[in-house]
Amino acid sequence: MADINTKFYNIFVKISGDDMEINAWELQDILNNSLKSDLRGGMFTIESCKSMVALNDDDQNGKLGFEEFKDLWWELIQWTQVFRRFDTDNSGTFSSPELRMAIGNMGHHISSRTFDAITVYYADKQGQINYDAFIGCVMKLKSMFNAFVKYREGNQAVLSLDELIRTNIYS
Repeated sequence: MADINTKFYNIFVKISGDDMEINAWELQDILNNSLKSDLRGGMFTIESCKSMVALNDDDQNGKLGFEEFKDLWWELIQWTQVFRRFDTDNSGTFSSPELRMAIGNMGHHISSRTFDAITVYYADKQGQINYDAFIGCVMKLKSMFNAFVKYREGNQAVLSLDELIRTNIYS
């Protein structure tokens, strides 16, 4: 494992530049080049990349250091495996049933009403969810579940308006 970390760190040093951190635009370049086959001609949007940075940016400086980037990279590997496994027709997109199975497999138990809202938001006009949209969806779900756990009191979360805004904006 140490050898893998050393190799990964050496790659990070090469791509991160002099500041040894990666911002959303650098991340977009890295992901669009590294995950071309999963994107199937599409691209990660800058909004998705900003969300990825925000979700893993522990010090909230708008950039990912090595440990933050490594955590994101391993999450992307896991999410990509889920996408490939539940894209049962190998179309490069999820139908609504495929998305429901994938989300459930990841341990997210949500109501039908919430699932319908997710589908409306993330699906294209044909009702399909591409890889970039799926990654955006699971990042948002992770952010919301993390916020719930952080602010939970019993079976409810209690947030101030400021906490709610900050949780939703920087995620």
